[in-house]
Amino acid sequence: MTGEKAVARDVAQNLLAEIARTRPGTPVTVLRGTADAPPLAVPPSLQHLPQVTPQAVTAPVPAQGTARGAASRRPVRGLVVVAGTPNGREAAELAALCGPGGAGWTGLVYGEAQDAH
Repeated sequence: MTGEKAVARDVAQNLLAEIARTRPGTPVTVLRGTADAPPLAVPPSLQHLPQVTPQAVTAPVPAQGTARGAASRRPVRGLVVVAGTPNGREAAELAALCGPGGAGWTGLVYGEAQDAH
């Protein structure tokens, strides 16, 4: 999500709220990204993980609600939210968790991310 930073953050926040409503307990980790990005609050009904490695993937759950689009190709196992543009380390973590051949997580980036799709 790009554009005005606060609006992009609000979009990410609203997506998380919808996922919290339809898929409570979904694992979520937040990567800091750029220092000037507005902070994000993870809804309490989601499982906030301070750090995730590709080996820490949870079992798949049936798709429903907001996450259905990504889950139609493979189960959404968790969400990686990047608050702002990811640096090199964060981009590598994002690729390991969300990229082709990754751990099956879905990424939400409110900032610029090269090769994101």
